Formats: sequence, structure tokens, C-alpha cells
Amino acid sequence: MGYVYTDATGVGRTGTLTFAYLSTSENNVTGTASPAGQIVARAPGGNQSVTMTFTTDNGRPASNLAVSTDLSALPAGCHSVMKTFACETVSAGNGCQLTLDYAPTATDSGTLTLSFKYMDNLGAEKSGSAAVSYVSSSDNNIVGAVAPSGQITALVGAAQAVAVTFTTDDGAPVSAFSITSPISALPSGWSSAAASLACASVATDNGCELVLTYTPTTVAAGTLQLIYGYTNDTGIAKTGTVNIPYAASVAPLGQVNAVVGAGNQAVSVTFDTDDGAIATGLTLDTSPASLPSGWSASVPSFTCSTVSSGNGCMLGLNYSPSAIASGTGYSYTDNAGTAKTGTVSIPYAATARDNVVGTAAPSGPIDLTTNSTKTVAITFRARRRQRRKRPLYPRPSRWS
Repeated sequence: MGYVYTDATGVGRTGTLTFAYLSTSENNVTGTASPAGQIVARAPGGNQSVTMTFTTDNGRPASNLAVSTDLSALPAGCHSVMKTFACETVSAGNGCQLTLDYAPTATDSGTLTLSFKYMDNLGAEKSGSAAVSYVSSSDNNIVGAVAPSGQITALVGAAQAVAVTFTTDDGAPVSAFSITSPISALPSGWSSAAASLACASVATDNGCELVLTYTPTTVAAGTLQLIYGYTNDTGIAKTGTVNIPYAASVAPLGQVNAVVGAGNQAVSVTFDTDDGAIATGLTLDTSPASLPSGWSASVPSFTCSTVSSGNGCMLGLNYSPSAIASGTGYSYTDNAGTAKTGTVSIPYAATARDNVVGTAAPSGPIDLTTNSTKTVAITFRARRRQRRKRPLYPRPSRWS
């Protein structure tokens, strides 16, 4: 901003005034409960701690937050050590947290609503609310936790270990637990060293666990269902189910890569016909025993009496290189009775060096308001290189 004036000696002068400015939208305070979802506890005797975290939706600070709900008059079973709650400032991750306890004495359900007031970053007074759903039950239940969680996936010919741990939802013990669905009749590809599983008592972290192995032989997908029975702590006989989705795939596509001395890459080669018609008598002209260095096959020989689309004519290979390298044939009779041959080429490469990766800090999306700035640091790092007598390629330049 420029200006002019006349000084005390009558001389005309000019000057400039500068000041920083920033435009931003108003922010709002939100309350998030942890654990998320409905809060569950057993009545009587159960107890569940709940943490309500207050943050702003744009990361800019709000001020003078105060919970207006009377914390001394919460619904039955809900308690707060603090009778009032306030935070001088609220932003993202500044620790404005209210801790509550849900310890019901009778079966009940409902929603706890916490109302609050605050002043946003533009100085306007605002109000908001956060809701927590809760329920209590008079008896406990067994739940089965699957590790790894989510869908179980494996390459054809490769093994994936799966552990199912059984615990109670409230920590109180149940008795006479057993899996009632036959473990000996698991879906194709699934197996277990245990013929059955029974636990005299189940609570929390008591080691009631079933270990399974998924080793698919063909591309497939489905859901493994385990049915179990038990007696809860009130003497009621109950049943439950664990559903484990699974899928098998063939991979990888394109060049097969592995690290010398550490790589172990499963590869599946699927044979089918290009028109869906049936061919017969497929055999490998290249013996699986004479594959290139680092390669091995799951079988000493390989044949398929018929080949079509999706009939499971699949050869399992493994690439585990011991040295730097890079780079089988088959015969069959087509549906017209003509003898034919073909080849499968699999490009592959072994390396003794890992890739350089860049890690951004902070991680995740960078979320800013208009005209604001944030510093982001990107760190490049590489794993320790293996030593060798002679370089096989030029050394990479150093990062700085």
C-alpha cells in the first residue's frame, strides 16, 4: 500500500506499507469415538472404555471448546471421570480427548449424544454434537479372528498359512468349545494338521487356535465356513460361524524378477486353447529337470490329457536365483487331429541390488486451505548392496 506526505521541513515524500494476509474458509469441530461403531459390553460385569477425540475439519485451530452436555447425568451405564470438559484450542491431533466408560448393570441400548460449543478460526461462535451408539447383553459370545485378515489369497502351487483364534467378545470365559463342521472335509486346497479342535475353556488370549494351510492347485475362489458350538457363561448352548473368503491366482505376468540369494518367486504357466475347443495329449518337450539355473518345477514331468479353456492344465514353477542372470517347448494334438508344437517364453532377471525408494513426510494426502503452504520432505534410501568380485554393470550415482 503506497502513501504520500509532507515532512516537517515541507518536503514531499512517499512510502509503502506491506502486510501479510491469507484467505481461508471457516472450520468446524467434529467428535470421533474410538473404538468406532457400536460400543458393546456385557451386563453386568462388562466394561468398555471409549475415547472421544475432537478435531477440526481443516486442520486450522478452533478455540474455547466446551462440552455442554451434563457429564454427571449421562445415560445408565455411561460414566465420565470429569464432570466438565473443555479445550482451549482444537486442531488436528492436538490431544483434545474426553474419556468415557460404558459399564452397564442391565441389558440396554441407546445413543449417547455429546453437545459442545466452540469458536471457529474466523471468530464465530458455533455448536456441534457427537453421537455414540451402545448396547449391552446378558451373555457372551465367541468370535473367531482370522489372520491374515480379509480374503486369503495364494498363487497356485504356493502355500499360505492361516490362523483362526477363538475368543469371547467380553473377556468372560465360555466352556465346551468345539468345531462341529468336519475339518477333514475342507474345500480343495485347504488342509490342517489337526483333525479336530476342542477347547475346555475359551476367554481372551488362552490359545484356542486352529491353524490351516491354503495350497491351491488350480485357479479358484470361494468361502471356507467353520461352524462351532459352545456353552456361554450363563449356561446356554450356542453356535457360531467363521467365514473365510479365499482366492487362488496365477502370477506374475511379464518379466519375473527376484533378488539373488533372497528371491523366491512362484510362477504358474497355464495352457489353454485359443478357441475353447479341446486339444489332447499335451506334453513338455523340455524336461522340468533341465530348466535354466535358478528355476525349478513342482513336478518331475508334466502332461495333460486334454487342454481347453479353464480346465486347469497348469505347470507350477519357482524362480530362486543364486547368481545374476537374465533371459519351455511343448507338443500336442489339436482338435482336428494334427500334431503340433509350441513354446512358452518367460523373461526373467535376477539382481543383487534392491531398488531405491522415496518416502514422503508427512505421508498421505497433503490437505491445505487456499494459498497456504506446507513443507514436504522426500527421503531416498536403498538396501545394503551385496558385495561381488566384479561389477556386472556400472555403479549407480549417489543420491544427495
